[in-house]
Amino acid sequence: VSTQSTWADWCWICGQIWDFKGKHANNWFDCPFKNDPSVLKNQLQIASTESELHRYVHYYEGYAKHEQIRKCQVQKDRERAELHKSKLIANNPGVDAEFIINAVQALIQARTYLKFSYVYAYYLPETSKQFFDWKVQQTEQVVVDFSNMLEDTYRHDWNKTSDPPHSRAQIIDKSALLRHRLADVMAGVEDLEKRPNG
Repeated sequence: VSTQSTWADWCWICGQIWDFKGKHANNWFDCPFKNDPSVLKNQLQIASTESELHRYVHYYEGYAKHEQIRKCQVQKDRERAELHKSKLIANNPGVDAEFIINAVQALIQARTYLKFSYVYAYYLPETSKQFFDWKVQQTEQVVVDFSNMLEDTYRHDWNKTSDPPHSRAQIIDKSALLRHRLADVMAGVEDLEKRPNG
């Protein structure tokens, strides 16, 4: 491989400048230094750094995804929930429409908590990480399902039918499930905090 800054050729395996007349000569596909202890140590260090970088990127992307959704959706969700509440009351006088506001609050709380769960998970020891990630993924799936359910509800055309696509009971149940999943993740965090090596 050539570098433009020095126009020197170097080896991918050992990282040294390619020696055309010395040990690299006639060894185009098999570096003679590949079993050298310093080269092996260097390769281990590169692999470790690469692994750490992938781990960081994974947790940062999870954090950034939830932050981006929160930035775009929080105000929008609140406004749409208020609008839906007023339409619900207009079409069904006397109905308790506060459930839609509570549902949006549960969604916002879950997104906030999930965002910071990625920061927390990054610093967890490897022994605890897999189980914690699994709990977070379960909660994320409920957030996606619930968000889609609310989206369907907001899109409801009151001129065509007075029955929204999802009933009050369905939204309340999904909201309760989301709160339960969130409490489960929080309990997992508390449990990990109590462990001596956690």
